[in-house]
Amino acid sequence: MEHLNQSKWKKNSIMIENKELQNHLPETSEFSKSDLWSFVDKYRKVILKPSNGSWGKDIFKLSMLSDDIYEIHFKDEKMHFARRDEAFAYLKDKIASRPYLIQRYIPLLTINKSPLDIRVITQKTNDSNTWMVTGKLAKVAGKGFIVTNYKSGGSIIPFDQAIRDSCSTISSAEMESLHSEINRVTLIASDCLEDYYKEQRIFGFDIGLDEQGHIWIIEVNLRPSLALFYQLENKSTYWSIKKIRNDWKKLNR
Repeated sequence: MEHLNQSKWKKNSIMIENKELQNHLPETSEFSKSDLWSFVDKYRKVILKPSNGSWGKDIFKLSMLSDDIYEIHFKDEKMHFARRDEAFAYLKDKIASRPYLIQRYIPLLTINKSPLDIRVITQKTNDSNTWMVTGKLAKVAGKGFIVTNYKSGGSIIPFDQAIRDSCSTISSAEMESLHSEINRVTLIASDCLEDYYKEQRIFGFDIGLDEQGHIWIIEVNLRPSLALFYQLENKSTYWSIKKIRNDWKKLNR
């Protein structure tokens, strides 16, 4: 289970109040026809995703290819529409009455033209009231997909390997700096979210890195799946995260 019954919109609304995080949050709005075309006119490419979804399901990418041509990318298929009304009618039919969000599309780093994002786990231990980063890995989208979901043919690889595969010229100092900056952003976000989710002991962040290396918080998971870390060949991070979680559960039964 990736999410509690709390909307992505709520988490985004909490974080956007923090000035240090504002530059790391893609502009987001609740779905409406007017906001959709406002976002498209501003960014040309947008992501539409369920407000309460999980596992990267039912996510659409809408691109304005020209003034009259629109492309909708869903799973590994691309459809083209000659008019806005036709594109909107298709989306409205697919979305139905479910709550959706519109989000600025972030051009993520890629490996072999497949986008990747980073799962970061933050936790509190039994003897500390301070958040710490306890795990990172990379999720790479399957061929032709926009969503980094290993259930759709994607792959899970170590963080450092993914960055080096995507940015072959990155130096050791730059890699260390990237680790530090991701840690800084996710720990600020953890402190911020804890003010609302007061009993929370673990967060799972989906972090995007754009082509300039800027860090974006794409999503926050309140019950992040540890199974992703079990997919790695080296399972030490999986067992470490799980031990911290289980020790807390034992202490608070």
